[in-house]
Amino acid sequence: MSDPRTDDDLNRIIAEWCGWVRVMKSDGTIYWLSPTDYYHEIVGKVIKVYPNYCRDLNAVQGVVSTFKDGDLIRYVNVLWGVCTPNPSVSLIHVIEAKARQRAEALLKVIEEWKNKPPHHLEPELIGRNGNPPGDI
Repeated sequence: MSDPRTDDDLNRIIAEWCGWVRVMKSDGTIYWLSPTDYYHEIVGKVIKVYPNYCRDLNAVQGVVSTFKDGDLIRYVNVLWGVCTPNPSVSLIHVIEAKARQRAEALLKVIEEWKNKPPHHLEPELIGRNGNPPGDI
């Protein structure tokens, strides 16, 4: 079954977990700081500059590529479940998974790690002070 949340919801949750931080200026302008504190020019009142994990395979792979052994195996198992509700279905469904399916699997793994980020992530992919972004 597909995650009922919107692409924007999934993208924001994954981005925050990866260390993107939402900043609101006193004039109400909202922008996002990347995990490395790079910021984009503010255009209009709201800009979304974090990656589009639900549409960009490279964005999802950028996060998944930081996983090690057991974490990667867990992600692949969750992805298998997202792609194929029947475990006897061919592996090809996992190999051909769409970005949205991969983002859903990534989010499920992230939610399992809630309040306990995996130890192997690069510091810039973890929220400041080593905490998940929601705990900053």
